[in-house]
Amino acid sequence: MALIWSGKGSIIEHSVRIVLQLIGTFLGSYAALFFIPVPYQSKFPFLSGGLKDGVSIHLGVGCEAFLVFLMCYLFLVSVDAKGKFYGFYVPLLATIPFTLIGMNFTGPSLNPFVSLSWNSVFPRHTPEEHWIVYWMGPIAGAIFAGISYVLALRFGLFPFSNRKRTSSSSPTSSTKKKPVPTAAATASERKKAMTVTMSRASSTVSEKQKKKAASTKVSGAGSKKTN
Repeated sequence: MALIWSGKGSIIEHSVRIVLQLIGTFLGSYAALFFIPVPYQSKFPFLSGGLKDGVSIHLGVGCEAFLVFLMCYLFLVSVDAKGKFYGFYVPLLATIPFTLIGMNFTGPSLNPFVSLSWNSVFPRHTPEEHWIVYWMGPIAGAIFAGISYVLALRFGLFPFSNRKRTSSSSPTSSTKKKPVPTAAATASERKKAMTVTMSRASSTVSEKQKKKAASTKVSGAGSKKTN
């Protein structure tokens, strides 16, 4: 959803990716139940997330939306970032504190498909909790991240990006500004112009002298014939 609202890729491409992610989460959940021994499956029921004691639905949906917003925004930053630190390490390391924060509120899940797949195997959510907290929250956070990132690019709030600012923010932004000539550049241009003018003048004088000499020779030869 963040990629769609940030203008990256096509709707068909993202639709195919969403369907494949949904299929992948269910296949992964049932494959884990089949291949991992039962003694190691004690934590599986908690993978779908769940509201902690004292956490209301409103606080839960706010927590999921906020954490997903931060994760998606950092992901969009990593896609367009110039350096390897912003492009790889920042989104990778940021998931650790986000998970630690969400553990005290919603689990966390941070992915509606993960919550859906594991909740279908180990039901822990009420319908209201599942669809509001673990679906509406992450989707709202992802959409807000995509819109916020587009606005940040448009107003130049993301200086370490490879993407150029959009020209729709100002009607005159598409016109190129002419460089202001410096004093040194102006002096050099004047010197070049004077050199060209002098060379043209000298060439004109030399041509006149050649014509005069030729006419003198012709007149001298005519006078000799007359004599």
